[in-house]
Amino acid sequence: MEMGPTDCIWTYNLMPVEYGMRLRKGYREWATGINGAVRTVLTYEGRSQADNKMWAVSENGIYDVTVFNTQNPVPVVSFATQGTEAGYGVHTEFVSDSQAHYLFYADELNGLHQYNAGVWSVPSSGILDTDWWYDDPNTPGTRLPFPVDDIAFITVHKLRIWVVLKDSSDGWYLPLYSIAGELKKFTFGAKMPHGGNLIGLWTWSMDGGEGMDDYLIAGARSGDVLVYKGDDPEITALTDPAPAGGPWTIIGSWFIGETPESRRISMSQGSELYLLSVYGITSLRDLLKGSAADENLQSPSAKVNRFLRADVQSGKDRPEWALTDNPSDGFMQVITPEPSSGNYVQYNQNLSTKAWGFWENVPIISADTWQGEYYMGNVDGIVYWYDGTLDGTLLDGTPGEPVQFRVLTAYSGLDNHAAYNLGKRIRPIGILSGTASVNVKAQFDYNVNFNMVYPPPVTTGGGGAQWDSAIWDQDLWAGGLTEASVPIGAFGIGRAVAVGMTGNAPNRLTLTGWDMIYETGGLV
Repeated sequence: MEMGPTDCIWTYNLMPVEYGMRLRKGYREWATGINGAVRTVLTYEGRSQADNKMWAVSENGIYDVTVFNTQNPVPVVSFATQGTEAGYGVHTEFVSDSQAHYLFYADELNGLHQYNAGVWSVPSSGILDTDWWYDDPNTPGTRLPFPVDDIAFITVHKLRIWVVLKDSSDGWYLPLYSIAGELKKFTFGAKMPHGGNLIGLWTWSMDGGEGMDDYLIAGARSGDVLVYKGDDPEITALTDPAPAGGPWTIIGSWFIGETPESRRISMSQGSELYLLSVYGITSLRDLLKGSAADENLQSPSAKVNRFLRADVQSGKDRPEWALTDNPSDGFMQVITPEPSSGNYVQYNQNLSTKAWGFWENVPIISADTWQGEYYMGNVDGIVYWYDGTLDGTLLDGTPGEPVQFRVLTAYSGLDNHAAYNLGKRIRPIGILSGTASVNVKAQFDYNVNFNMVYPPPVTTGGGGAQWDSAIWDQDLWAGGLTEASVPIGAFGIGRAVAVGMTGNAPNRLTLTGWDMIYETGGLV
């Protein structure tokens, strides 16, 4: 009853932006024929644009999909082990002391792989200085090969590579600037009261009161989160001279609720670091200020937690969960597991306005940004490009369908919540560059079971022509932006009223609001 006029109960595909609500882009095929579901979209930004690469990772291996219209690629890396967790990986880039540029990829079943100078390989595990090795704790001074095949997570923090082994609560780190050598262990598990294995280590850049610094965040499957500051894990007390970053020390420990069976539950944006758990999305900055992770109203996902918490709880054993950044639209996205029935749904927050909306009917389980564009993987071995205005355009040019949307606004008591109101007309107001099909309905007295059949698809020239692919005298170019408003009859009677709307359009439509004509009666 206290929702504001700028809120809505839900909105699908009509996304909140700075000046209204805008229809999301469509998606089109970029690459097809990958053997298995595309569980990771793996990207690499080289020293020059010619070095940039993109791969699709399935449980069977790694496939080069750098070039648009890639079909039936052969794997550049074939995985020895397939299974539920194979292919759901994490990756990081690192420049060594010799200025060599590396990409590292790790997943639960196939361990660590590295890419450098056009070649994929497995880091050498042995006892040489150029190998990955560790000191035998039972016989100090004896080198043992490090189990690179068991590495499930990798990151870079303050010029060091850190890794986590599967089913382990310890972290391991290499020397500064190094891509090989002795790995030293740092034990996190003893400091995690709720137990569980270590799922990830992340860097958080923020001002802790002493200037900007990078903190190391350690997260456990059980929900424990530890925050460390300092430059060198071996310096745990002040020395003379004191290290620039101070001694390695823990500055905070929090519980955020059990996390999904995924190592991709973190996303940084500005001075924020977000983590996904059964409590929804937690901000590390809010934790440092004293907010509890289970305080729903303080959560960055407060507006959608009634949906998100239930979804994470029911699907927490699935590995598809991920937090990603879609800079082309300015959104943070929560990628959800493949549904057993019903439609795919992803959660999206506008990072500027902090407003939320849902994607619907976008069949993806992974995504990443590459060269400023957003690419997504699905269960049928397809990489999609978030582009255009139609859903499902094929590589051969066969156009997809107009993007469908639906929204239910907040309820309003209008001038007098105790009086009944008779709906007369509703007029949606927006801006578009083509055509759209819309149905509008007045919904009364907090009934959120809004069901309205989507209007029939509109027909235009395939959603507007694209540079480098349009054909003169055949493709239709989209026109300029024009104002559009259509009065539609609003039937029914009740005290509080909301606007429900469904529609579809083959162009980027922006909704700016609604007008309503109604007649107020007395107390009935």
